[in-house]
Amino acid sequence: MSIPERQLEQWSSLGAQRGSADTYASIKNALGSHSFPPSMTFSVYLQGSYPNHTNIRGDSDVDIIVETDGVFYHNVPEDRKLEFGLVTPGSFIWSEFRDEVRRALSSYYGGRAVVQGNKSIKVSGYGNRLNADVVPCTEYRAYSSPGRYAKGITFFSGDGVQIINHPKLHLENGSTKNGLCSKRYKPTIRVFKNARNNATNDFPSYFLECLLYNVPNNCFVGSYSQTFVNALQHLCNARNDGSLSSFVCQNERQRVFGPNEYQISIGEAEICVDALVDLWNNW
Repeated sequence: MSIPERQLEQWSSLGAQRGSADTYASIKNALGSHSFPPSMTFSVYLQGSYPNHTNIRGDSDVDIIVETDGVFYHNVPEDRKLEFGLVTPGSFIWSEFRDEVRRALSSYYGGRAVVQGNKSIKVSGYGNRLNADVVPCTEYRAYSSPGRYAKGITFFSGDGVQIINHPKLHLENGSTKNGLCSKRYKPTIRVFKNARNNATNDFPSYFLECLLYNVPNNCFVGSYSQTFVNALQHLCNARNDGSLSSFVCQNERQRVFGPNEYQISIGEAEICVDALVDLWNNW
């Protein structure tokens, strides 16, 4: 027996937004109350399911980016920096900015509520404020030639691995695809996230969204049942014909699968797809 259309419609509903808004406002207030060095200018914005409008009921942690434009990192090798005009060193490094952000949060919320994690600073929720993962980062420039580059963000994990991401491109490309799919793309992501939860699979939401980004726009048509089957069939076909390995992230700057910190293995995706197929066939 397949999953009833009524159930899929329920799963397509957007989760609550109020808690994320309160959390974002609180973190901004915390940072705004701190005296940062003048060179450490920064912007604060949401990333993840809340700004993408793909959050579902039960989603809690809010991902918040704190990006400094006081310095930037890049992909230019040392012996070509002069050619690209990158000879002036920055006035501070990323770890100094991270430490300053952590001090600001600890001063505002108290040290017991703020913990340094591997990839983010964890801020415990209280009242209307949800748990927050705060990511201090710098601008990242992927140069293709002198003066030409794609912008992203970068930071380093606790074990020193550099992580590069493009949250603004992720958001922009998701909104574009949603429009091209008659606004069926984001509700379908929410359906799949709920289905994954019911299949007791822990495949990360970010990568589930990236898998669906690679599903052709003409699959997002008709009922939710039809769209679910279309998308799942495309993922199964991609697994069987080997094209799964070429899937790109929603930011279109990185591949979904690989050995890097910001990637995942094909095997993990296959387990998730199999779990979703089993859920559909045995509801």
